[in-house]
Amino acid sequence: MSGCWRTPRRHRPLGVPVAAPDAHRSRTTPFRSDDTLLLYTDGVTEARDRDGVFYPLAERTARWATCAPEALVAHLRRDLLSHCGGRLGDDAAIIAIRRTPTAGHPAES
Repeated sequence: MSGCWRTPRRHRPLGVPVAAPDAHRSRTTPFRSDDTLLLYTDGVTEARDRDGVFYPLAERTARWATCAPEALVAHLRRDLLSHCGGRLGDDAAIIAIRRTPTAGHPAES
């Protein structure tokens, strides 16, 4: 079954539809040296300020795109909490991963 597993219907989370096997698409994107991959949960993108405005993740990430992953996450965390008045209404997670050059494989341009 190509490395995938299926959860029996009775054990699926509420609200998760059952998709046909061919309904999924994949896309390959290059992950070059010095690229950063940002992973986040919906608790980040759905965080709202007191006026109900969603957190502008793409805009805010662009401010600190050249930072090291640890600094990027720290900036986003601080800014997200500030946007929400210090309190999130949902759990949130942010992970930044930077691909570094390896011996014998210099940074690609």
